[in-house]
Amino acid sequence: NMLQEHLKKSLDRLPAREAQILRLRYGLEDGRVYTLEEVGQAIGVTRERVRQLEAQALNRLRQSSAHLILRDYLYEE
Repeated sequence: NMLQEHLKKSLDRLPAREAQILRLRYGLEDGRVYTLEEVGQAIGVTRERVRQLEAQALNRLRQSSAHLILRDYLYEE
């Protein structure tokens, strides 16, 4: 579907580790939502570092033009 395609393109613009964190944290990898601790163990960093990288990735998405496309899906009527 188009939303998944746009989401994938948006994540592909992020650094690989940030994209992986968002995929795991929001269940985009396998449908399971991973905790900060679980993501940290998977990529070899602390849960605090995962939190920081997640926030950084979300800020990057907000600052990119990608957020305008994704926003349209959130506020569709």
